[in-house]
Amino acid sequence: MIEFEKFNKPLTRTQEFLLTNVILEILIKCHVGKSKAITAVELVADIQLYFDQDIDVRRLRQAICKLRMKGYPVCSCSKGYYYVDEPFELECTIQSLTERLKALAALIVAMSSKYREVYGKYPFLVFDDLDENIEKIVSPPLIED
Repeated sequence: MIEFEKFNKPLTRTQEFLLTNVILEILIKCHVGKSKAITAVELVADIQLYFDQDIDVRRLRQAICKLRMKGYPVCSCSKGYYYVDEPFELECTIQSLTERLKALAALIVAMSSKYREVYGKYPFLVFDDLDENIEKIVSPPLIED
């Protein structure tokens, strides 16, 4: 049986720092380029060799997200995670993330419509944690040559 408390316990800043650095080290040393992608399950197993905290795939994804937010070009594809080697790889990951964002937006619209149908009004949505840069992400400016 899975002990959810063990995996849901927040990492300390030190643990988070160590985890993200272990991930980077593994990816940069052994998994540069799409052809050398590593599955999430395999990456978790490799991390466990260096990291004394229990890690699961969910926590790995959170750490990958933190690395990406800091600007590290950690890419993903159907084969797993890898560190960028070619600009095209990063473009594909950005496109994939954009498609996921669009799918989530469509889901919010659909569920909000159902909420309105059932309750006669739209739900009150709060986006306190989004900044004004969201518009730049959804509609990036055109780059002039």
